[in-house]
Amino acid sequence: MSSDAKVARRYARALYDLALESSQLDEVAAALSSITDLFAIGDPSVCNLLASPTFSLAERHAILERVLPPVPALLHAFLLLVLDRHRIGLLPSIRTAWCTLSDHDACRAQASVVAARPLAPEAVTDIRMALGHLTGGAVEVAARTDPSLLGGIVVQMGDTVWDASLRSRLEAMERTLLSTHPAGTRA
Repeated sequence: MSSDAKVARRYARALYDLALESSQLDEVAAALSSITDLFAIGDPSVCNLLASPTFSLAERHAILERVLPPVPALLHAFLLLVLDRHRIGLLPSIRTAWCTLSDHDACRAQASVVAARPLAPEAVTDIRMALGHLTGGAVEVAARTDPSLLGGIVVQMGDTVWDASLRSRLEAMERTLLSTHPAGTRA
């Protein structure tokens, strides 16, 4: 894990704990998401201006105040602190760490399912239920397709990958055949 990711996780933990303590988790989460989208998607140049050493801290505060929509006071103070500490560029990573904390506290996990063809909604539900049984909590499943798998599925949850694709099975078979019969030899 990079040092920026560690720093972002610390900031996210502090904000999350304060929001939890003040019963503002939902409000702060929604506002944090909106602010991050505004800076990353809406107008990334705003984040560049806020991170620029060309402007004084007072000027950067003024820029932030001008572009900031109404947000909970806790998040407002947090954003000023992040700006003061020259960490505003970490806002997307802070949001990601916040979401991880939120999922963990809610006993919710994220899973990615890749299939060769689109999965039927019933299949996605079955996978979600099986993973939920495995983890003992709720699992949110994001399904997508990748025709190069040829068949089967690949499921990733956290650092764990279950590869039941036809492509991986064919590759394993090829490795087995090549290891038992090296090139240039006959069976």
